[in-house]
Amino acid sequence: MSIPGPSAITSALCISGLPTDNFTFLGFLPKGSGKREKLLKTFGSLETTLVLYESPFRVKKLLSQIEKSLGGDRMIFVANELTKKFEKVWRGRVCNIKTQIEEITPKGEFTILVSKEGF
Repeated sequence: MSIPGPSAITSALCISGLPTDNFTFLGFLPKGSGKREKLLKTFGSLETTLVLYESPFRVKKLLSQIEKSLGGDRMIFVANELTKKFEKVWRGRVCNIKTQIEEITPKGEFTILVSKEGF
């Protein structure tokens, strides 16, 4: 469980295990698939940990887009309801985490970190 802080960004970075020396906050990506894919490819080529926000209604689609755009071996950290009673986190390769998230009914906001480097 993370310690409550001023934002989900700092809490997620602190507990993710991913590199935090250089990160890029993208927030909520545009709804359109083409724009989302373009942003993922553009920023995914950088040597930085990407920080994204996503709603429970689009999180499964976003994980599929990350896998398609950046590859299934990309390391991700997914946090749901950070600092709250029902906080959940997942760490691993996007292909594995996507499968786990597909098995749940998402509720609450998600914070997703994407990195080229591992844990």
